Amino acid sequence: IFQETNNNAPFQIIRNILVGKTTSDPFCEEISNKRTKKHIGNYILNALKSNPSFIGQIDAETGKEVTFEEMREKSVKCALWLKKQHICRNNVITVCTMNQLNAYVPLLAGLYIGCKVNPLDEYHVKENLDYFLKKVKPKVIFTSASFAMATLQFAFEVKSNCKSASLPKIIVFDHHEVFESLHSILNYQSFNENAVNNFSCPLISIRETAMILFSSGTDSLPKDVDIPQSVFMAPSNQQAPFMSCNDIGLWFESFGFITGMFLTVRAITSHVTAIKVKPMFHASKVCKLIEKYKVTWMFLKTDMCTELVKSIDLTKYNVSSLKKFLFGGSIINHGIHANLIKLLPNASVIQIYNLTETGIIAYQRRTGKIGSSGYVGENVRLMITSLYPSAKEKPLGPNMRGQIWCRSPYMMRKYYSDTSSVNYCEEWITNWFKTGDVGYYDEDGNVFVTERINQIFKYKKKTISPVEIEAVLQNHSAVLEAVVVPMPHAFENKYPKAFILKVPGKEVTEEELEQWVMEKLGPDKELYGGVIFLNRMPRISNGKIQRKILNYWAQADAYDKNYA
Repeated sequence: IFQETNNNAPFQIIRNILVGKTTSDPFCEEISNKRTKKHIGNYILNALKSNPSFIGQIDAETGKEVTFEEMREKSVKCALWLKKQHICRNNVITVCTMNQLNAYVPLLAGLYIGCKVNPLDEYHVKENLDYFLKKVKPKVIFTSASFAMATLQFAFEVKSNCKSASLPKIIVFDHHEVFESLHSILNYQSFNENAVNNFSCPLISIRETAMILFSSGTDSLPKDVDIPQSVFMAPSNQQAPFMSCNDIGLWFESFGFITGMFLTVRAITSHVTAIKVKPMFHASKVCKLIEKYKVTWMFLKTDMCTELVKSIDLTKYNVSSLKKFLFGGSIINHGIHANLIKLLPNASVIQIYNLTETGIIAYQRRTGKIGSSGYVGENVRLMITSLYPSAKEKPLGPNMRGQIWCRSPYMMRKYYSDTSSVNYCEEWITNWFKTGDVGYYDEDGNVFVTERINQIFKYKKKTISPVEIEAVLQNHSAVLEAVVVPMPHAFENKYPKAFILKVPGKEVTEEELEQWVMEKLGPDKELYGGVIFLNRMPRISNGKIQRKILNYWAQADAYDKNYA
């Protein structure tokens, strides 16, 4: 069965598989294993060289501007220093920091010389730094002063466990009395001027590892994803958002996460000025930044969208410069999505569906259907299979809910620390990646992601969808955010339990919310586990809620009083 969509649609449906538009691929099989200058490090270096006076970054708090010339000079010096340390293609360097102005320096340096770059967000890893560093085993670690001692402790532990192992070299970003600093490397070490000005990148195969990025790990432990060079050249990863020269971009996610990384790299290659802002999100602060810097496009995590709509009056701010508003990361409440479209009439409101392992799977090209993630990306294939798989899987048709699978020539092939073949990874079957998401596509080919498979649970013999209950709770005028998790019970499998953030200035009781849910959904989905009111949700640094912590609190029937 072959279904031809309308001529303007960027996909086809073939045997119930969504097939994204096929684009010309400059990295064909014949050359993909050969070393070439067509790699992301070289593209970045050429972009910086081509427009030296262009302002690449602006510090949101201080207003300090950084030109492409400064970015090139600093990153090239760092690359030359790394080469002096004998860092090569098979070595890993870790860059553990936040959204600060010099964070790009070792990141770009590593991409230039072709070593494996492991970006980490310091807020994300601070509770379990050893876990991340043991996975990647870096030779050099760039970090902030506050993390230096913890990093040194890890280094000594590695040495004590393996006497022949060399200590990772620790470099802090700013001047430090104990540790060598990036500041001193760039300012006090002698660099040959000709070497800096004439620096060029080596030949690198696009199938080689460019980065090791960790998944967000909001439901389970983060996984170390092997990101090949080809990911950065994938057409789907270069389309959302479409960037124009001289755009002003704003996002909160650091390059320790996949979206923050793509936006960081693409902003440079597209000659976009990035507003560098600390990851702590405040809705009013965002609106003031849009006003001050005339931001033309912005990316927010879905949870941030809820606060933006519910906690402030967006109409009080002049955000008319905003032409594209992008969001993604978790399931959005339909009311929040509709309000964003209403409140931002001059902007395209675009939802993106992406994963660390795959890059962009689907995205809206412009403002579209509420709740939709748009159409599949270029060269991407997507299929839906039954939630209750049989021995023989068959792709489901339109409007049939099931597990989402993805296939793309640019997605990862393995987890970095997993030495087995990709076919032995539990997420992979014959080169299709099981996303762990539930969803469907409609008759027009719009992709809808409805929830995570591992969040669904049973009450008695009834299937409970937390997202369904959360949507009802968030439609209450006093509820800012709601998360529903399973609470163990001796006889009834699991009870739904809700953690609630109230809208500032509004009040609601546990009993009122329990009654609200029962009236909307019936007794089978009542909040038998109760309601807990929090003053803030546990989050990772990119804004996503840490469900695994809320799950732990529900299982223990207790919670951290610092959040109440």
